[in-house]
Amino acid sequence: MIYSVSTASLVIDKESAEKNFPILKEAGFGAIDLNFDTVFGKTGGNLWKTPFVESGFYSLPDHEFFKVLDDIKAAADKNGIKIGQCHAPFPSYIFGRDGGVNDYIVKIIKRTIVAAGRLSCPYIVIHPANFPYGSTAEKEEVFNFNVNFYAQFIDELKANNVVCCLENMWVKYNKKILESTCNDYEEVNRYIEALNNMAGKDCFAFCLDTGHAVL
Repeated sequence: MIYSVSTASLVIDKESAEKNFPILKEAGFGAIDLNFDTVFGKTGGNLWKTPFVESGFYSLPDHEFFKVLDDIKAAADKNGIKIGQCHAPFPSYIFGRDGGVNDYIVKIIKRTIVAAGRLSCPYIVIHPANFPYGSTAEKEEVFNFNVNFYAQFIDELKANNVVCCLENMWVKYNKKILESTCNDYEEVNRYIEALNNMAGKDCFAFCLDTGHAVL
């Protein structure tokens, strides 16, 4: 078994990668989930003050963008650590916000798919659009919305040889945590079959987040 851990802010550039990969290796981790962290807060519309955002990573020209990724991969390879999966920015869709916000999030997610390919990372987790508690949307409407949401990434997934993993989600209401999108195995199978049929190949899979499930 290979133990893996989410990097959070541990790995964001050459300096942090060279410093922290040896620590991760010494701690017994053989793989990481490279976390590209949150793009937008759910209220207010301001960017979260998170490392990848503050560094301007998402707006770098291609040659600089790829240099950051190549430096991270070189440090991982030097320490014998596999980049087993990446976590795309989240939330992946914000209800009640203007289209420009969500269009920007889609643009950033597409760039993280390119990043995963550059890192030779086989999987990227992209959260489904998580409908808020109390939404009047019918189950079929939620399904169709998310199929169309994920379909936007098919070309990038194919071009970069990366598989998108859906993930089980949760919502908060009245100080309680409740199950949400992709919490039923039949629902998950339906998503994956529909999306892979659209893609014409296996571009979609599933990441079971046991932390979300325990909540």
